[in-house]
Amino acid sequence: MIHRFIYLIGLLFVVTFTAQAQTNAWGSLMLTTTTQEFDPTLGMEVDIPNIHPAAKQLAGSEIELEGFILPLEGKKAQSHFMFSTFPINMCYFCGRAGPESVIEVFMKNGTTVPFTDNKIWLKGVLRINEGNPQSNIYTLEHAEKL
Repeated sequence: MIHRFIYLIGLLFVVTFTAQAQTNAWGSLMLTTTTQEFDPTLGMEVDIPNIHPAAKQLAGSEIELEGFILPLEGKKAQSHFMFSTFPINMCYFCGRAGPESVIEVFMKNGTTVPFTDNKIWLKGVLRINEGNPQSNIYTLEHAEKL
């Protein structure tokens, strides 16, 4: 009887832990590479993404990401911001990371997220931009803070 009880408690723990585990989609998104090409419209070299099949497979689906807010309007609550797998001092805009390490975020129903220097989790629908070098590679739409 005690063995059955211990087994049930263990099973409950495993099911609870598994249900709470989140899958961070950065692993797939970061597989994308870029090449530099001259853009005559801009008159400069631009990053052209070579979207990895693992990232393409996620397009249009709901994903979860853990990362850092890169504010667009100062360190205040925002519904539209950049999000990076790296902290602001190491991100694509301020450090040496590539454009595949950031995503533009549009929160669901204009909900705002307070700025923090700590990592947070977001979920939303992934959109991939392959054709416009003036835009970000990835966009997260209808995003929610977890």
